[in-house]
Amino acid sequence: MLELHTALHLTFFAFASDDGDIRDRSISRLKTVLHSQEWETHLKFRVIDSIIDLVVGKLGFKEEHDGVEMNFGVSTEIRKEALEFLISDFDSFNPDIQYFAVSSFYRFLKTAPTLENCPENICDSEIRKNKEEWNLGKEVKNIIPSNADPSAVAAGAYGADTKRVTLEERKDWNEEMDTLKEILWEWIEDRLEDLETEFLVQGRLIRLAGEIENFSLQENIELDFLEQTKKWSENEDISIELRKLLASTRDKIKLYGFPATISPKLSEEKYATIIESRLSFIEKHLDAIFHEKLERQKSGFSTGKPKILELAFSIFEESDEGLLKREIFMENITTILKKGLLVNTKDLVTSTEKLPEERFAKIVEEAIERTRSEIELLPLMDMVGEFYASLKSQKQDPRPLFETLMKQMEIADNLFQRRIFLKTLLKGAEIFPTEANLSLNIVSANEYDVITQNHINTVMEKVDETF
Repeated sequence: MLELHTALHLTFFAFASDDGDIRDRSISRLKTVLHSQEWETHLKFRVIDSIIDLVVGKLGFKEEHDGVEMNFGVSTEIRKEALEFLISDFDSFNPDIQYFAVSSFYRFLKTAPTLENCPENICDSEIRKNKEEWNLGKEVKNIIPSNADPSAVAAGAYGADTKRVTLEERKDWNEEMDTLKEILWEWIEDRLEDLETEFLVQGRLIRLAGEIENFSLQENIELDFLEQTKKWSENEDISIELRKLLASTRDKIKLYGFPATISPKLSEEKYATIIESRLSFIEKHLDAIFHEKLERQKSGFSTGKPKILELAFSIFEESDEGLLKREIFMENITTILKKGLLVNTKDLVTSTEKLPEERFAKIVEEAIERTRSEIELLPLMDMVGEFYASLKSQKQDPRPLFETLMKQMEIADNLFQRRIFLKTLLKGAEIFPTEANLSLNIVSANEYDVITQNHINTVMEKVDETF
């Protein structure tokens, strides 16, 4: 079994080892895991995550040097090799693996260049010792012309005696990080033009490409990226559907900002029928609609339509557009729930369920049964985990949901799916420790791998502290 720590070690040796034979063997093993059907999907996910961890500077070996903790083995050249390895193999992945890889690329694009992730070839121990200089700049003497009028100098016309200037190392790291992102950006265009790439994968690429302002780029590079998107919108080698989606993503930024800071001005009919709207309309307005609901809640008003629960568990067509709609709704609902929006589950009672929490658990179970892959299951369970706060605010019993998750863990096809359900259960345990105690005791009695068992034990310790 390729556990998390094994994947991390294998990835590190593949790109950072000084031994050529070890590098070659490790890279060969990575390719085997990614390409062979004998390896389960979640193990492929783990390898992709570990490669992106290396690219963003999380992976490496830590060692104290000159009194400062350093992270070695993550030089810019090593990161470049790892990124190019992943994108060069992308076409050989199946659609589910490609989709997951795109989400990982998004994580990289949003990573800002910081002192913490700066590679050792740019930021040595001396640079790391002084965080103030990194954040504020190095203090240097302000040069005053020799022929300056003394009275003007005394009056402060030439500024303070010293000024702060950005460290050259920080400039270098900004440029190096932008260079890595440019490699990925150029590759994205090829995927958008490739008719053999799945529409759902292309749609995710085009949506992340529309969020350039969140990529922590230097101004000139950001302008280059924005200019490139304008060219994509006119590129007839890219499908008209994707170009419309790109235009909607860019319009979303221009109209509302992203995340939205302005409420939309739409008719009541548009709010009520958002689920039936075109893909481009949903992409453009949904984040702003949810922002408005949260602002109304903060002001003590009814959040109005559309109802979050109806959107969250809607049944979408199994078409390219339907699957992309599902992605957009779940992504935005999860985000707004994380920000604190509470939903009312008390109107869920039907003739067959006596309590709203029973109906909610049933709806979750039905949604799980509709998923066809782990790619669909992951965002669903991430979203479900954000509903606990709403259950708590309405003093509802989470045990029906816990029982549903326990049942799903028992019938799961593989360990990865069990971990997905367990993660959702453990999130609920942090909010409902008393109610979760029995479920966790049952779970801990089962045989799990070391990583999963450690996760269970950590949450159980928190639960025990409440008694």
